[in-house]
Amino acid sequence: MQHGDEGFLKLPLKTGHCTQMDLEVKADENKLIIPGSSARLTSIVSDTRDARSVINLQVTNTGLAPAFFSVAPRECTPRIEDSSNTQKSLIPPMHTNIFTMELALEISHDDYRCSIALINGVGVAVATRDVAIKKNDRCFCVWHCDCVCLGKYSFRRSLRVVKKVNIH
Repeated sequence: MQHGDEGFLKLPLKTGHCTQMDLEVKADENKLIIPGSSARLTSIVSDTRDARSVINLQVTNTGLAPAFFSVAPRECTPRIEDSSNTQKSLIPPMHTNIFTMELALEISHDDYRCSIALINGVGVAVATRDVAIKKNDRCFCVWHCDCVCLGKYSFRRSLRVVKKVNIH
């Protein structure tokens, strides 16, 4: 039967019987839904005072199913001990959640570079982002741009785009 632009199959059944049908359907718009397979670190703000850095991370679940996510620092130079202990959080599909991490920094260093990993419910990193952490400064890492710290640069400075592979 045809109803407007949409077609559907209507089979009236009055008595019990077994039928087998082979249907051919275009699979152009079909997607496999795997919870936790698709997410993004939308923005990261590091705010450092004295020997502690508070990092706020905006995480967006870009998938089509709710999923658990957590964040963790990886590959920090110089090395930072992970004292953050962020909990897994359930994020609905196409929604954003804020994670907060606290990192203890060594007094002897002023600048740090870390890779922050977004980890799904089964422990797989689905996104990573390089982050700038500077003592007594606030740094912003937004979308596909390099991080900008307020102490060194003007906030209105044009942002240089980084490789897309670092964010997704």
